[in-house]
Amino acid sequence: MLFKNTGEVVSHLSPFNLLGDDEEALAKILAFVLSKDKEIFSDFLKICGVKTVITQTLYTNSSIKSEIKYEIGRTDIEIDLGSKEHIIIETKVRNNKAKEEQLDRYQSINEKDQVILISSRKEYSKYKNVTWDEILSKLNSKGHGNKELFKEFYNFYQYNYYGRTQYMQEILTQDLAIPSEIQRYLEGCIYKGHASASWPLYFAPYFTRKSGQQEGVSYISKVLFVMQSTPMELNQALQDTAFCEKLKKYASDALNSSKSNELVEKWIAGIKIESDNTNEKCTYYFLDFPQQFPFPLRKGKGGAKGWISLMTPKHRMLSFDQIFYQMAKQKLQ
Repeated sequence: MLFKNTGEVVSHLSPFNLLGDDEEALAKILAFVLSKDKEIFSDFLKICGVKTVITQTLYTNSSIKSEIKYEIGRTDIEIDLGSKEHIIIETKVRNNKAKEEQLDRYQSINEKDQVILISSRKEYSKYKNVTWDEILSKLNSKGHGNKELFKEFYNFYQYNYYGRTQYMQEILTQDLAIPSEIQRYLEGCIYKGHASASWPLYFAPYFTRKSGQQEGVSYISKVLFVMQSTPMELNQALQDTAFCEKLKKYASDALNSSKSNELVEKWIAGIKIESDNTNEKCTYYFLDFPQQFPFPLRKGKGGAKGWISLMTPKHRMLSFDQIFYQMAKQKLQ
């Protein structure tokens, strides 16, 4: 394991990294965070649908454990609220799914048991099921985002687990007018957008009239990898061998070796392009080489309904059907 790379003033790693990046590691880290902050603990239970009011006395008298073994299996996290409730939390990451009979067995451990499943996407209706993104985004919105402990947990999750587990949609389109962001896309094969949990299949930028490019959607790029980071954090990550190997893996999974090496070089160059606000959390879309349309697709042509409005909203998604319809429609105009 690489703890500190050449050129780093200090190691960029969190103590959380010592546990690895599997399902058990994330469950232990969640239990640790809940055990260190009463307000995070209380808000977490509310997000999970637990109605018990967490007073300071109740928090003091509660217990939080991980990996408790029974004859029927091993639980990930158990929270005991005394006479109030006993909560069993099953955690799943990436594409792993919980079996319903497994959750049924956990329900039988204690008559007070409430079973909660935390997973990458919604799975069950029988048990309360929340997603990791739902938990993190709601805790962040409740003001915990400024706490160092939560930041470490959030960044650890984003770096190690965020990505292909997200709900995938077809084509993301957004306006591009800032020269540095146009350069990042055309020369660096990266789109830096608003913070979002979406993982589209493709990205198709709309060059505006002020962009200096031919107006319209002229290119489309396949999305190979998505992560959330600040520009400063991402530049620091370039010093991490593991991160660079991750970039190489995503590129090599999609392209042959010569092209994948070229693409990784473009990504690294794209990361290094300066940003206005280096501490703003953004979503970075790492893209395949752009493919050009025969002609740019414009707003306001081919019928506005189901197409791009004059003011493109954040996270605007299109389908291939809409693209093909507009190509046929606008070709005739």
